Amino acid sequence: MAFAPPQILSKPALTPASFSARFRYSDADERNYVVQTVKLAAKDRTRIHLLGDDAGNSYGFVALSLSSFENKPSLVIDYLFTSQQYRGIPFPDIGGKIADFLIGYSIQTASMLKVTVPLRFIALQAANAELEEFYTRRGFHKIDSTHWMFLRF
Repeated sequence: MAFAPPQILSKPALTPASFSARFRYSDADERNYVVQTVKLAAKDRTRIHLLGDDAGNSYGFVALSLSSFENKPSLVIDYLFTSQQYRGIPFPDIGGKIADFLIGYSIQTASMLKVTVPLRFIALQAANAELEEFYTRRGFHKIDSTHWMFLRF
């Protein structure tokens, strides 16, 4: 098995039922959020970057878009998802866990965009306190009273 670089999915590849069937979920809410994210991508409101391997397995994805917070352009992580069976497992081929790889990929994407777009932050909203701690350990911080977390780069 060899990981492939994340693939940016096009509209024809984005049907909620077939895309969501690629993964395992801890509950119905996770699956519903993946379906909602696919619908946003089909409407050009986010781009899904799928991490898979050469055998056709799907490990997770990150959905990215652009926004501005107080006139500070930002790359937004709309959703970062790892299929349940791969959570917490280190993969030497990608240098660690799926979620950490996808965060690194998002930072790399923001760095490339920063050459042509004046980005200041990577922003996200953690779905719960556990995820907020996860992102805090990776350098994201709240800078105001909203639920948004930011990584300055």
